Amino acid sequence: MKFSFTWAIIIILSVLISGYIFLATWALLTNSELWGYETSQDLFEDSTSVAPVLSSTGALFKAHVIRALPQQEQSWKLASSSSIYPRHSKLNCTKWVVLTTVFEPEPAVFDFFSLPDWCVVVVGDNKTPPNYLELLAKNTPIQNNIARNTIFLDVATQKQLPYQTAAKLPWNHYSRKNVGYLYAIHHGAELIYDTDDDNLLLNPHQIPDSSFSFDQVQTFSSKNSTPTALNLYPYFQPVHKDNQTSIQSIWPRGFPLDSIIQSTSKLSSTINYSGREPSVIQLLQQHDPDLDAIFRLTQPLPVYFQAPSKMIIVPKNSFSPFNAQSTVWRRSSFWGLYLPMTVTGRVS
Repeated sequence: MKFSFTWAIIIILSVLISGYIFLATWALLTNSELWGYETSQDLFEDSTSVAPVLSSTGALFKAHVIRALPQQEQSWKLASSSSIYPRHSKLNCTKWVVLTTVFEPEPAVFDFFSLPDWCVVVVGDNKTPPNYLELLAKNTPIQNNIARNTIFLDVATQKQLPYQTAAKLPWNHYSRKNVGYLYAIHHGAELIYDTDDDNLLLNPHQIPDSSFSFDQVQTFSSKNSTPTALNLYPYFQPVHKDNQTSIQSIWPRGFPLDSIIQSTSKLSSTINYSGREPSVIQLLQQHDPDLDAIFRLTQPLPVYFQAPSKMIIVPKNSFSPFNAQSTVWRRSSFWGLYLPMTVTGRVS
C-alpha cells in the first residue's frame, strides 16, 4: 500500500510539472507571435483597454519606412467644428493652455491663469477634486482671471461633450488630456501650450507665440552630417546641480539607446532664420527634465541646462524626441496632437 501511494504521488507530480511546462511553452509561443514585428493593428478588441506590456517590449527604433502616405492625403486642413457642434462655453481664445491633473491646484499652475490673452482648460479625471475651480479661486490674485479665462472639465462635463474620442479614452489615464486639445481647437485655438501642473514658468512672457521672434536661432552646419535620430540635450550644456559638473552623456526619453554614443553634429553660429516658423516648439525643463529610466538609474538628479536662452532648429529628415510638458503647438501641427491610450500613462 505504501509502495502504491508513493507511486501515485510521483505520477501526480509528473503530470503537474508536464502541464506547467506545456502552458509556459504555449504562452511563450503565443506572446512571441502576438508582440512580434508583423503584428497587425487589431491587437485590442476593447479600444479602451490599456496594455502596459507594449511600453516595455525592448524593440529599438530603426527609422524604417513602414508605409507611405498617399500624395492626395498629405494636405491637411483643420475644419471649423463650431459650425457643426455648438461651443460649450463663451470663451473664444486663439491661445490656449492645456493641462490635466488629479491633484488639488499646485502653485506651479497659478502663472498660467495670469497669462495675458491666454485661456486655460484643465482636464479632470476620476481622482481630480470636483471642486477644483473653487480651490483654485482661494488664490486671491487670480480670482478674476479664473472667471474670465478658465474652464475645468470634470468627469460629468466630459461625458456631455460631443467628441467621439472622449468616450473611447480610458479613465485614470494621462490620455484624457486629448479632450483638452479638442476643446481648445473647438474654441478657436491657433496656438496651444501643452504643459503639466508641476511645471513652473520661469518667465511667463517667454512662451513662444505669434509675437515671438525667431531671428536668433541655430541649426546644423551640414545636413549630410546630421543623424536621423538627433539628441539635442548635450547642446544646452547640462550639469549636475549639486556640484556643477558637466554631464557627458544625456538624452531625452524615447531616444534610441543604440544612438547615445554617436558623435554630436556641429551647430552653426547664430543666424537670422528666414525659413518657415517651427510648428512645434519644445521648451526645456530645468531640475527634472524628461529623462528615461536608464539615465535616472545611473546618473544623479537634479539636472540643469546652463546654456543661455537660444533656439535650435531641427533639420528636415531628422527626428528628435519631445514630450507633453512645456510644448507649444501651432495650428499647422494640431493634426499631431494625440497622446496614445494603449500604453501606460508614463509612456503616453
